[in-house]
Amino acid sequence: MRSATILRKCRHRATATVEFALLAPILAAILMGSIELARAVMVKGILTDAARDGARIGALRVKGNSIISNTNVTTDINNILTDNGIDSTKANIVIKVNGVVADVNTANAGDQISVQVWMYYSDAGWIRLGFLTSTSIASEFLVMMKEG
Repeated sequence: MRSATILRKCRHRATATVEFALLAPILAAILMGSIELARAVMVKGILTDAARDGARIGALRVKGNSIISNTNVTTDINNILTDNGIDSTKANIVIKVNGVVADVNTANAGDQISVQVWMYYSDAGWIRLGFLTSTSIASEFLVMMKEG
């Protein structure tokens, strides 16, 4: 009778071990996917914040004693990305004046300055997923009016 109880416990342990061995890879994949999804949402927020700040800088007429240009906007965006641990050399910045790619110093008072920052997911993710190589993460187009 005692040996039957021990045998039954061994079978339950063996069953639990096999079930765990079958489910562990699935649970690990779900966990890693959740972490990567959270990273993508975080990077999108940082890109949007950088684009917002770039649009704000681009909407200014002067900063200190110098006239604002696309170089100032790009430098500001790159600083924000670097401060948040994102490789700014992998980011693509699109600056438009009234919907056309142009330098912000050509804009007149009241013109729309729009900025978008985007990068490929493979450059932003922590885990390199082969099927997401051409997928990109982009900020919204942030639009501000040029000051007079």
